Amino acid sequence: MTSSALPLLAHAAAPLAPFFEDPETEDVAVNMPGEAWVRRRGAWERHALPELDFPTLEGVAILSAALRGQDVGWFAPLLATEAPGPGGALLRLQACLPPAVPSGTVSLTWRRPGDGAAPLEDISKRYRTEGWNLWDRRHDRRAAASGRVLAAFDEGDAAGFLAEAMRARLNVWMCAATGGGKTTLFKSLLREVPEGERIVTVEDAAELVVPQPNNVRLLYSHGGAGSATAEDLMVAALRMRPDRIPLQEVRTGEAAWVYLNGIMTGHPGSPTTIHGRNPAEAFRRMFALCKGTPGGGAMDDARLARMIADAVDVIIPLRTEAGAFRIGEVWFKDDAARRGDTAADLLAQD
Repeated sequence: MTSSALPLLAHAAAPLAPFFEDPETEDVAVNMPGEAWVRRRGAWERHALPELDFPTLEGVAILSAALRGQDVGWFAPLLATEAPGPGGALLRLQACLPPAVPSGTVSLTWRRPGDGAAPLEDISKRYRTEGWNLWDRRHDRRAAASGRVLAAFDEGDAAGFLAEAMRARLNVWMCAATGGGKTTLFKSLLREVPEGERIVTVEDAAELVVPQPNNVRLLYSHGGAGSATAEDLMVAALRMRPDRIPLQEVRTGEAAWVYLNGIMTGHPGSPTTIHGRNPAEAFRRMFALCKGTPGGGAMDDARLARMIADAVDVIIPLRTEAGAFRIGEVWFKDDAARRGDTAADLLAQD
């Protein structure tokens, strides 16, 4: 199958060939049939490709797997492999098939490694360099964004505070029991994410509403009945060039650990939900889940608490009261800092 797969793959992926051949192309992503997203110089652009129907895209995934002696399909819907590109160069490919994505869709993300060592004289052709030496301005911009969030918090403007928090790429956790309104608020938060960002959600059901057009919905089966777990999908999402990876709910230690490492390594502003009646319970729950993983278990408690504290900016407790959703006392990192506290101090709270 390997020898015959190569020409079949080239034929199936032919509509994408011009993008792969363009030296400025950094990534190519297909989120659903009929379109492709191409990333050049750090920006995504959409291209309509009606010839890329579901059978063709599924075939691209299956043929790419066959070239490496791998399988992908309903019972193994995730594929991380290398696929041939122009001139025999290998491209990193992450493929996601149903049921790990909604029925009738396929997610394919090709990432191009560096094409060798370009001379430094070409740096301005390959990178945006206008802000490389503006550290003071970057600090000023961050301080200004933080100031806007804190000002809205102090003014009691709940909607403004949450909107500014999302625009500033703060990590927001929502905690509540089942039926407390977490998903409803989650949807509202995602509306504040800029339209040009690439969003990859990890959900146990396609309940979230993602208005950004460049998005992928990764789905796992609650209770472990499916072949892809939440942690499997989080790992896959990290290979798909996302700007944010909203995780519908933290339920397992492995998912918690991958989520924390993801948001701390280039994907801030990724909200999630976790069980807990208040911020202290939510933090303790995250701590306990992470402590039960090999990575978290190898860390002493103080170091692990600091790591988790560095990864959370806002914790919003929610509950139902008299038939209505209610937001409780919100924990906000900048507000806590004024008291000399960090999120790690939540471990000691009742």
